[in-house]
Amino acid sequence: MADAALTVERWARRLRAASLGFALIAAAFGGTALTLRIGAAGSMLAITDSFEFIAQINATAHAVVFGWLGLWAMAAAWRTLPRTWAVDLPGAGWCAPIALLAIGGIGLRSVVQLVDPRGVGLAALGSALETVALLLFALQILALRARRTRRVAAVDALAPLALAFTVAAAIADAWHAWRIGTAVDLVGLVAAVKVSQPPLRDLQLHGMALSWVLMLAWTTGGAQPNRRAVVIAAWLLALAVVGEVGLYLAYRVSGDHVWAMALPLAWLLIGGAFLIFVARRRWWSATPVPPGLRAAFAWFAIALALRLLFRPYHVALGAPFSHAYFAALGQAAAVGFVAQALIALDDAATGRRSPAVLIALNLGCALHIAGMIGTDWHPAWKTPLIVAGLIEGAAIAAWVVARAAVRRRSAG
Repeated sequence: MADAALTVERWARRLRAASLGFALIAAAFGGTALTLRIGAAGSMLAITDSFEFIAQINATAHAVVFGWLGLWAMAAAWRTLPRTWAVDLPGAGWCAPIALLAIGGIGLRSVVQLVDPRGVGLAALGSALETVALLLFALQILALRARRTRRVAAVDALAPLALAFTVAAAIADAWHAWRIGTAVDLVGLVAAVKVSQPPLRDLQLHGMALSWVLMLAWTTGGAQPNRRAVVIAAWLLALAVVGEVGLYLAYRVSGDHVWAMALPLAWLLIGGAFLIFVARRRWWSATPVPPGLRAAFAWFAIALALRLLFRPYHVALGAPFSHAYFAALGQAAAVGFVAQALIALDDAATGRRSPAVLIALNLGCALHIAGMIGTDWHPAWKTPLIVAGLIEGAAIAAWVVARAAVRRRSAG
């Protein structure tokens, strides 16, 4: 048993190290490069319909969601869930192939799309490798859950949901990568993006990211909620995300805007499920909460509010669709919520604090959203947008470098 525990810990450390690498490359460098490119062009509308730009966006998003969040969540699950459920992790010998397949697949999928936006062969191989790794990981964690000797209501309810959304997001990502990689021209590329990219982001952010962050936040301690309440919230979240994806696809396939008009209902249900989990933990009270997590949850609420204001904004703008507004609400979810939550949870797990990083990240995210939306109204907003990208990139890079230095010292 001791050898198995050492094996799990060894590969959890390697997954965490790899996740830091993806955070540095994708979130700091990739995200900053995207922002500078948008700022230099003056608006997203000027560059959005190109193979290279769309490939850069998707490769960066993939590396953030699966590389940073996905690998970090896998490492955290291996470390915390056996302790939370008071049982040893089954199949410890599978940790090595799972980790190697995940790191290799995610890396291959991200790099190929950046280097060759039309290279679907190797990208498909990367997607297949990471999907196999995530399926094996999901089966391993479900087996762990089945053997649990201690019940933790929120974790029990959210674990299957997080695993299901992770596998579903990986499959949807492979489908999306294939569609944009095989598009024969810009018209086909734009059509492919319109169909498959929004539901992929919904699965990644509202499904995978929210489930993992909420579940791992509950492993940090605090009074446990009523089991019935969290089970209801988990079902609400599952139905809302499936409904959100289904409604959007029905709208795109049929062309009937009635389906799109029902999307706010799905967003309200996601908000309701989110509020149940947050209210039960009382994140705003004096209960010990990792610094930055409250702000991360606030950004998730802001991202949902931006979605609900999607149509009124476009009426005010006098345009059918704003790429800048869509990117702004994605920024609130990806950087404000996901990146900040990961930093906060990692700080809690390691006993470290990153106040300067979190302040800079919040400042950069707020300025980024204002600058992005501002470019719809005046080109002068490109300057704050560029500054925001540099602040965010520097904050994440500084945090990764500090964590890597701590890791080297502890290893030595």
